[in-house]
Amino acid sequence: MVVAQAYSLDESIDTDPLCITFLIVMVLYFVLLEGWRGATLGKKVLGIRVVGADGGVPGFKAGAVRNFLRLVDGLPALSIVGVFLIL
Repeated sequence: MVVAQAYSLDESIDTDPLCITFLIVMVLYFVLLEGWRGATLGKKVLGIRVVGADGGVPGFKAGAVRNFLRLVDGLPALSIVGVFLIL
């Protein structure tokens, strides 16, 4: 017999700690490597660099903003934000 459990909106649902850890590691991977080294491992292999306005490595703050805007641009309703940022 299969029993389904329904969740109400006011019940808290436990989040898997492994998923949260993975999310943190992935965010830090992109922010730190692009901000302080100018490239992730894949970009290094392909010879692609992320540069700041002065042509050097962008720094932590710019890396964080870049990756936050990547999240915003991925949202279907907000993809128009990316179009305006390109202009």
